[in-house]
Amino acid sequence: MPTNKIAFINGKGGCGKTTSIYHIAGILANQNERVLVIDFDKQRNLSDIMLRFNAPLKHSIFDFMIGKTTPNNVTGRAFFKKTSAIYL
Repeated sequence: MPTNKIAFINGKGGCGKTTSIYHIAGILANQNERVLVIDFDKQRNLSDIMLRFNAPLKHSIFDFMIGKTTPNNVTGRAFFKKTSAIYL
């Protein structure tokens, strides 16, 4: 099965990246698609929103990239209405 990739990149704040990603991920997950969201923003707003019902992550994706922690310490699971999606 082919894998589709969608990227949202914009250096300007306030242009709707977080909101757009949140809603698109939810729509895809509710259509039984597997969704992986990686939040590279240093403010981690998307991670905070998507993982709001989980314990806060102690490490960031940056910590993983520099070898300071393992993938399990920067990964959380969020659930949408019909199915689940995994977020970093």
